[in-house]
Amino acid sequence: MNKQDYISLITKGLTNEINLSESETLAQLRTSNQDFSSTYDDMEEIWNASGSYVPNVTFDSASAFDKFAAKYKIPTDSTTKSSNFDYKLVLISAVIALLVSSSLFFFYNNSNFKNTLTTFDNQSAQIETYEYQNGTITLSPGASISLDEAGNLTEVKGNAFFEGLDHLNLSNGQKVDANNAAAFNLTQNSETDELKFDVREGELEITDNSGSKKILNKNTSGTYNLETKSVTTKELDSAQGNNYATWSSRTLSFNATHIGQVFEEMEDFFGITINVKGSVPECHFTAPLVRNANVKELFELLHESFKFRVEQEGSTTFNVSKLKCK
Repeated sequence: MNKQDYISLITKGLTNEINLSESETLAQLRTSNQDFSSTYDDMEEIWNASGSYVPNVTFDSASAFDKFAAKYKIPTDSTTKSSNFDYKLVLISAVIALLVSSSLFFFYNNSNFKNTLTTFDNQSAQIETYEYQNGTITLSPGASISLDEAGNLTEVKGNAFFEGLDHLNLSNGQKVDANNAAAFNLTQNSETDELKFDVREGELEITDNSGSKKILNKNTSGTYNLETKSVTTKELDSAQGNNYATWSSRTLSFNATHIGQVFEEMEDFFGITINVKGSVPECHFTAPLVRNANVKELFELLHESFKFRVEQEGSTTFNVSKLKCK
């Protein structure tokens, strides 16, 4: 919709000449965009004041015009303010002024409607899947992701697993093409401004700072720097028993994995921080399949193999101390 469409939509809403589809669109815009809602409220207030006139019933046109004139800085005099002032002139002036101001508003701020954020925030202790465009986004517990209506990625916290999308636009203007039914895990390092893509199926195509296209195939990991637009890739070592978050089956799998690596994978999978006090012993952990476990359940499972104390700090930080092998 362009700015004329938005103005037309507001006018239809005020005159009750609006169909069901347009009514739903109007309601969505009023709840999703504060500037649009404020403009609508202004027009509605003046429309109602002007439209409250009934023949042979006293209408305080002076008060209504004074309010309008003060808001839009229209010069007034004693003649203009008299009670004999024609309310129709007030209405016509109000509509013209509001159409002009609304046109300017949409000309300069139309991007606000295109960039309305879509935020998925998983506050549960379980993995959650959300529908987005023609695909899905699966978030680890405590993870969140924000995208605008154009598909521009604005922020990722924790792990986000994408399936079914044909592309993903990044915040720096670059585009990631998802080909051959691509399924991939995405994390973001806020300190280094880097995105990490782990491709589970299909392939991703990313353009680097030299203009060259980098292809990330199945079982390939790629790190993309949003500032420098540089791309580095490496193979995911599936021969190690899938010692990483296996998002395609929503499971964790460990095969003689060092306890330090276990904690790192828990951090990635659940979107948490695990601080280990003291040195990390040479302990290893094996769990062929951990399906849909939450943080507490996995710590309890680790307690069966190791001695340690864990204390939770806030909602996403866990402090581990006195860690020993059994």
